[in-house]
Amino acid sequence: MSIVLKQIFCVMGRIISLIIGRAVLVASLVFPFMAQAEKGPVELLLTDHVLAEKIWDVKAKRFVDKQQLTKNIYTSNYVLLGETHDNPVHHKYQAWVIDTLSAKLPNASVAFEMISTTQGKAIEDEKISSSDELIGILNQHEAGWEYERNYKPVFDSVIKAGYTMHPANFDRNTLFDIVKKGEESAPQAIKAVLKKNRVNKKDKAVMAKEIEEAHCGMANVKMISAMMLGQRVRDAVMSLALVNNRKDSAAILIAGSGHVRNDRGVPVYLQKEDASATILTIGFMEVSEDAESVENYAEYWKSNQLPFDYVWFTARVDRPDPCEDMRRHMQKKSEATDS
Repeated sequence: MSIVLKQIFCVMGRIISLIIGRAVLVASLVFPFMAQAEKGPVELLLTDHVLAEKIWDVKAKRFVDKQQLTKNIYTSNYVLLGETHDNPVHHKYQAWVIDTLSAKLPNASVAFEMISTTQGKAIEDEKISSSDELIGILNQHEAGWEYERNYKPVFDSVIKAGYTMHPANFDRNTLFDIVKKGEESAPQAIKAVLKKNRVNKKDKAVMAKEIEEAHCGMANVKMISAMMLGQRVRDAVMSLALVNNRKDSAAILIAGSGHVRNDRGVPVYLQKEDASATILTIGFMEVSEDAESVENYAEYWKSNQLPFDYVWFTARVDRPDPCEDMRRHMQKKSEATDS
């Protein structure tokens, strides 16, 4: 894969991670979240939205409170917490879930999409006592995640709980290499998981459409195919990170919401690796100004219903137009090529 293509994928990852209301966040599923251009305080919008701060039980089709949610959290082997990477409210509530679990479950593990295998090796033998110490080690390895800005509350809760931390992502170069060479180049354990989880024609078409729309119509067939493989590889990595490091009580995943969807994300992979598993998924979802009923949000996920066990609605982050950002980048690339 060329350097130019790598750059384009990285920019797409940053842009799509910033798209609000697009449930897939496709490129951010394939490539690490790239830092926002603006470094000022995060501004939240729609804090008074009718759905903001409400928790929707998808199966029961009703709103529940934190206490009702907690009962199901305690009885689950795997708790998957989906997020929009730059939303501080999502991280606050992820930290709340971990704090809540730690009150009754002293022995659990937490796998992070934001920690690569190389970073995992760097922290596995360290007795880390603070999030600042952890972030210092993670930042020694280029990953593209803004840990201090976004993940400090979650890290604080994990360390306070005494839970073990594990990587749930390949290093960027490893992922690029697999995407370039194809599925057969993946490590044997990952290939085995992928072969158990083939994508049917219908889902493949839906995924391709999602990627195309999420990239403002600027992704070609080759890029779409690469991103689909990258997404599947990362889902496989995450599922194995959970199964291989599950403690007696529970294993927790912190990842982008698209990874934790029940219909074709990590839960599907998990169920085949651990058939007796009880899995609970919470999708933290930003509200939209033009969507005031729960039913409005299923269409964002190209699904008949919200693909989670629970959806926790939150305010949204104020962001620039992602498609305009992409157009400017592509224009610069075109001008550089012409010259």
